[in-house]
Order: sequence, then C-alpha cells, then structure tokens
Amino acid sequence: MITQHKISDIKYEIERISDGSPGSVTWINLLNVLSAILSIVLVPFTAGTSLLFLLGIPLYSAFASIATSNYRTAKLTAIQTRIMIDGLEPEDKK
Repeated sequence: MITQHKISDIKYEIERISDGSPGSVTWINLLNVLSAILSIVLVPFTAGTSLLFLLGIPLYSAFASIATSNYRTAKLTAIQTRIMIDGLEPEDKK
C-alpha cells in the first residue's frame, strides 16, 4: 500500500538530519583532541618532533567533514526517493 507523506513530516525529518552527524565524527573529533594533547605533552621527550602530529589535525577534520556530508547526502537521498515513490500529501489549510 502506498502512503503519502505530509510536507510538515518531511520538513521535520530534514531538520533532524541536518542537526545529526554519524557516530564516526565523534571518534574523529576525539582523535583530534588526543593528537593535540599528546603532541604537546611529548615535546620534551621527542625533541619537538611530536609537534608533527599537529599536522594531522586538519586531515582528520576533513575526514569528519566528508563523513558528515556523506551521511546527510545518503539520508536526504533516501527521503527524496521515498517522496518520488510514495508522493506528497498536501497540507490542509485551516
């Protein structure tokens, strides 16, 4: 049975997706914080070479951005496909 979705339900779902992010982003952000802390703490023991770990933070942040973008794109594509298959029910104007 084909069910039509209301526009307000779709708007709510899109807002929910825009606010969310995949769980991997949390771990990537944790890795960024740990890299920063460890690279600074290890400076006396590594003659400053541990500061090279700070160069990885922008790379990890880019991975987090890519993961979030892919997550949102997949969710929005699923909504778009569902709309194309089922259709939209017009809102009642009161």
